[in-house]
Amino acid sequence: MRRPKLALVAAAALFALTGCAGLRPGVAAEIGDRQITIEQLDDFAATFCKYLSVGQPGAKNSKLVRQGALVTMVQARLGDLYREGDDTIIDRETVESNLAGVKAAVADLPEAEQESFLDEVSYFLESTQSLAQAGDAAAQEELLAELVDEYDVELDPRFGTWDEIRSEEAVAVSGSLSVPLEPGEFDPNDQTSGLNASQTCGG
Repeated sequence: MRRPKLALVAAAALFALTGCAGLRPGVAAEIGDRQITIEQLDDFAATFCKYLSVGQPGAKNSKLVRQGALVTMVQARLGDLYREGDDTIIDRETVESNLAGVKAAVADLPEAEQESFLDEVSYFLESTQSLAQAGDAAAQEELLAELVDEYDVELDPRFGTWDEIRSEEAVAVSGSLSVPLEPGEFDPNDQTSGLNASQTCGG
């Protein structure tokens, strides 16, 4: 059993990334021995944007949605690594309950696209249960910081630092994914100001 640690709220994570020089081409992030490729990120982000548009019609800032998608994917893998040494039993009923609304929102998308997206969301919900059950928000932030250091999380420099992504991601989404993404000050009227069509999604 993993040594006792403070828990986390994934949405409120405030942690620093290590240097990114060692990432290979085509890799968006490395989390311990896990990798997220640019292709995986882009596939998830594309459907994520469509999902957000169900509850918030209108164009979204592609960069911010992509960063929000990366935040979710990194946290899922940190949670999975953590639970390898944790004795938490996954509450399938809670996972399925949270997933139900997401399924309904993407029901009109092509089956293959739905399946890939829902697999990632389900993975996130399962992977972070042991983290979310362990304490209050401040304590959970501390645990997430420990995990980032322990597993040497690195991002491709194009995405910026983790603190920057967490700040911008809060503007990109509203928490409606039923996963712990922080809403922040969401203003759909200002989000795409000054952007051309190639820099937006979900319009």
